[in-house]
Amino acid sequence: RRGQEALSLILNQVRSPYIGLLGTGMGALHAEVSLLRQDRINSLFVITGGAGFAEIFVKTDESIYRDLLEQRTAGGRQTAEQVVKGIDQHLNFEPERFPEAVTGRDFGMSISLKDSCIPTANQQKLKEAWKPARTLTYASSHAMTIFKTWLFDRGKILAFFENGEKARKIS
Repeated sequence: RRGQEALSLILNQVRSPYIGLLGTGMGALHAEVSLLRQDRINSLFVITGGAGFAEIFVKTDESIYRDLLEQRTAGGRQTAEQVVKGIDQHLNFEPERFPEAVTGRDFGMSISLKDSCIPTANQQKLKEAWKPARTLTYASSHAMTIFKTWLFDRGKILAFFENGEKARKIS
């Protein structure tokens, strides 16, 4: 919530009527929430983003979330499925639940086919829910997909945002 409040303060200072946002990895999840909550964002491109946040938090190999899962499941307190359900019932900003969020906006994504940080299945869920206009795919790990996207496709991402701005006839 605090992050969205901070973003609102920043967006209120932006004079351009066109705002594009880019998110990578866990930052992509924050960017997806921003698209849901911030009407001023016109375009979003995520690199290894996903849907099914609770499931991502339980399945990721990110140590902070792994440690939390271990605490919750230690001694049979809860199963991983119970943890997912418990987290999910408190999330009111899950991209899958809001396919209309991208209506009238540009959405693109880069997908990692061998990802254990933002599991590939969750990246595919986002693709199915939000139907990106532009998809880049790499048969690489999480980190390598981010690296390759920037190395090989930064021009495509820039064009994605520039074309979104031109389509809205904003200068």
